[in-house]
Amino acid sequence: MKKKILLSFIICFCVFAGVLALFQGCETESASDNFVEISPEYSYIEEGQSIVLTASGGYSYEWSLENKDWGLLTEKTDTTVKYTSTYQGSSDNEVQTITVRSYIEGASSSTNGVTYEHFAHAYVTHYAGLSVSPSSGTVALNSSVTFTAAGGDSDEYTWSLSEKSWGVLTVNGVSATYTRTGGSNDGVQILSLYFNGKTVTVAIQHTGSDINLSVSPASAKVSAAGDVVSFTASGDDDEDYSWWISDGSWGELTQNSETEVSYIWNGSGVGETQILYCRNVGQTVEAVISQGTEPDTLSISPTQADVMYLGQTTFTASGGSEDTYSWSLSEPTWGTITKSSVSQAVYTRTIVTNGGIQYVTVDNGLDSVQAVVVHVNTNGIPTPPTP
Repeated sequence: MKKKILLSFIICFCVFAGVLALFQGCETESASDNFVEISPEYSYIEEGQSIVLTASGGYSYEWSLENKDWGLLTEKTDTTVKYTSTYQGSSDNEVQTITVRSYIEGASSSTNGVTYEHFAHAYVTHYAGLSVSPSSGTVALNSSVTFTAAGGDSDEYTWSLSEKSWGVLTVNGVSATYTRTGGSNDGVQILSLYFNGKTVTVAIQHTGSDINLSVSPASAKVSAAGDVVSFTASGDDDEDYSWWISDGSWGELTQNSETEVSYIWNGSGVGETQILYCRNVGQTVEAVISQGTEPDTLSISPTQADVMYLGQTTFTASGGSEDTYSWSLSEPTWGTITKSSVSQAVYTRTIVTNGGIQYVTVDNGLDSVQAVVVHVNTNGIPTPPTP
């Protein structure tokens, strides 16, 4: 019986010892392996700028600098620290090494073969400042100008143009080349370089001679619906023309070739002016198309008439739109004006008194003209009004 008890005790002890050894082995593995890291591990910074570093994978942290003359560590928390550059050198790519030490409070660096102290590093590259040279430029049509950047990491540069339709930007390492393909000769293109939160801009002035694009004829006229007039353009690039008109409801534009178009008038917009536009490599010119004839000047006939008591005379208007004619009298109590057709009206004298002057007015909505009516007696002679 005692032997069985002793054997059971020995077995339990062995199992306990094995479990304990396994537990100690796990602790040794987790404590000895270095999982400490700093984020970001690599960064760029210039004088006066700051960056926040974050440690992870460890226990308590202690931060230090390799070169204290280049920066300061401030605003420390359990896992973070703020690094501010005080670097005033003139050269780029000076690297500051920031070290974090991970440790367990109250434990020595190593106990029973278990390491409780680990390190990680972050690398901050200092640069003197972001710049672009030359600081400005000029460029003619179909020409190029190249700019070179300094400071920071060229792999992280972002170049851009304010007016992308004016040209093409080609980037090669620290250099950027702007090739002008359009834009006016007095336009200003803005080239921008962005890196690490900072942007540097350069103004590029467009230069060149006067517009050399032309359209022939420069003016034309269509008189009736269905009339067609053709235009031919000439300029720097015969394969890069674009055409359009000011009002598409008045007619249609058809492309005959790269350099020729035809305008077909549909009869709308009589008396209006259609503008034809042609654009080529950033230049735009116009041609003028007169549509139909200008409306005739408004007139009235006769311009003067003598009318006896109860007599009548007919007036005829012309010019403008007949549908808009309206008639009126200066003295409505002396007679009546009655429209007898789209362009005619009849005046009837109803007042007995002779010698009066009546004005007949016709208006077409844009203009108005008058005719004079003299009230006369039966002999055709004006007499003073009867007292």
